[in-house]
Amino acid sequence: LFHRKILLKNKEIKGTKLGKTVFVIGNGPSLNDFNHTKLKNKDVIVMNNFDLCAWKDEPNIVAHCIGEPNNSDHWGEDQIEISNNTNALSYWYHYSVNDQIKKYTNINHSSPFYFIAPVIPENLFISRKFHLSSVTLGYNTTAQMAIMIAIYMGYSQINLIGFDHDMLKNRYVSPHFYEEGNGAVIVDKTNESYLSIMNRCVKMWNRYYKIKEVADANNVCITNKTKNSFLDVF
Repeated sequence: LFHRKILLKNKEIKGTKLGKTVFVIGNGPSLNDFNHTKLKNKDVIVMNNFDLCAWKDEPNIVAHCIGEPNNSDHWGEDQIEISNNTNALSYWYHYSVNDQIKKYTNINHSSPFYFIAPVIPENLFISRKFHLSSVTLGYNTTAQMAIMIAIYMGYSQINLIGFDHDMLKNRYVSPHFYEEGNGAVIVDKTNESYLSIMNRCVKMWNRYYKIKEVADANNVCITNKTKNSFLDVF
């Protein structure tokens, strides 16, 4: 309720890309082997440290997503710098960082900001649409946030690239196209039990299936074009 006003702003972008195609770019290591010339001037949605991508200015970035809440170890003013280094038509954040966004004075772009409230557990989410102007399905990854935004914007064909999702293979050690620690936060879960990592992945996959249900109900085709991806939902 306290964030209703900022969420209602999302309505201005709802359905603005009706019937079009978008590529949602994950930050998996397979992105290094992807023929990025295919994306030149194409609509894309990117996330987190895509600013480290050498060809970041080639596609048409319609949305840049940072999904970290304000209680995350990864959230901080450096996330604004990431946004500053990404030339996007819109920027999306977790609703809990709204106050911090307002306080930062080093935002040097004029594109609009939007916020998303992912608070509904997957087992309680029964809607056939993502109403981003209100509370919506919870997410485990910024990638899930990005797909929900793509559906909300009206895209009918959503292609996924860089979605390696091989967390169980490498225990979360450097699962990205860039070298962690070089302008990016190191993600290393080797001290976490494998059971804990597996349980997190089960929750993540269940949310992907929920996203697929919504997509199917709205005639949205999601295709995972990531080579050797572990994400077999799409």
